[in-house]
Amino acid sequence: MNALPELARRLLPASLFARLTLIVLAGLTAAQLLSASLAIVERDDVNMGAMIDTVEVDLRAALALLERLPRKERADWLPRLERRGYRFLAGSGESGLPVQAEISSRLLRSATRALAPAYAISANALPGARERFQIHLRLADGDPLSVEFRPRPGLPLSPWLPFVLGAQLALVALSCWLAVRQATAPLRTLAEAADALGPDLRPAELPERGPSEVVRATRALNAM
Repeated sequence: MNALPELARRLLPASLFARLTLIVLAGLTAAQLLSASLAIVERDDVNMGAMIDTVEVDLRAALALLERLPRKERADWLPRLERRGYRFLAGSGESGLPVQAEISSRLLRSATRALAPAYAISANALPGARERFQIHLRLADGDPLSVEFRPRPGLPLSPWLPFVLGAQLALVALSCWLAVRQATAPLRTLAEAADALGPDLRPAELPERGPSEVVRATRALNAM
């Protein structure tokens, strides 16, 4: 039962300065990393919401354009309507399993809101390592059309982000070191004065400065 406390005592540094630095630095580093992670998750969620809103508008506009084009011109326009996250394909597309992935399901609901009830649509996931799915519909003249979506799980990280995060952690480490050094310096002075006590137990006069608690302890030691 006492193995873990004993192991912790052995792993902890011997000095109070090192222990406080380690504890404060670990806590602030964890908080910094958690904040960065939450910011990235929030950014991706906002980006997904914006993309879903854009998909609804783009799908309505693209379908309205394709409906007005002659059949023989539609194939030439499909590449022009392609976006980063999806593309239009002439024909019935590919078959597959039902859409189950979270991001694909959100995009499918968005596409359904944009196209229903004007179009009867069906959807299926596509095989492969990358998440993809297609929706299938028929234009007013009966021509089949498919829209293939390629969801992106999140925005790529900026190349300078690791350097900024490293600089922040270095600043946190420096601040921790300075703060703990400032807090433990008076204690170190008192410890040195106690070590310097001679046989007459009369310590050298210590400067009465620092936090109020340290000043009181220094006065008591000087009064001995």
